[in-house]
Amino acid sequence: MKIILILFTVVVFISCTNKNTSTCYYSTEPPTLFFLIQRNNKKIADSILQNTQLSYFENGTKKYITDIYNAIGDYANKGVLTSRTVGIQSSEKNTKTYYLEFPNGLPTDTLYIDYSAPSPSNNCRYILQSFKLNNKTVSIDTSFRFQPVYVLNH
Repeated sequence: MKIILILFTVVVFISCTNKNTSTCYYSTEPPTLFFLIQRNNKKIADSILQNTQLSYFENGTKKYITDIYNAIGDYANKGVLTSRTVGIQSSEKNTKTYYLEFPNGLPTDTLYIDYSAPSPSNNCRYILQSFKLNNKTVSIDTSFRFQPVYVLNH
């Protein structure tokens, strides 16, 4: 059993590091995108976060990212939202513009989220190329330890 596992690992490693191929031979998932939403440099209320939606347009039809959640663990109760499918939508469907919709008539913000698709040249991983809020590059909150958390400050 160990030999089979070792052979499988070697095959996956070779397939992903071989620069002569244009295909990754295994399925990857994008890393979870963590973003901290603030107003005037302060955390917004959880009641607003729980009702915040992320939308985009596909062929003229408004659609929603359905996996936008309040972060858990070390990120809980700190104004952080997460999504994993936005990376897939951005890279595989070429959707780069999203709309952060807040409840209670608060203004909608425009997000530009650009992920590259997995390829051998980027070690078969999704790579976040650009993240902007209303045409301004967002910063990373370095106080979080495990994942980059992008700051969306209004």
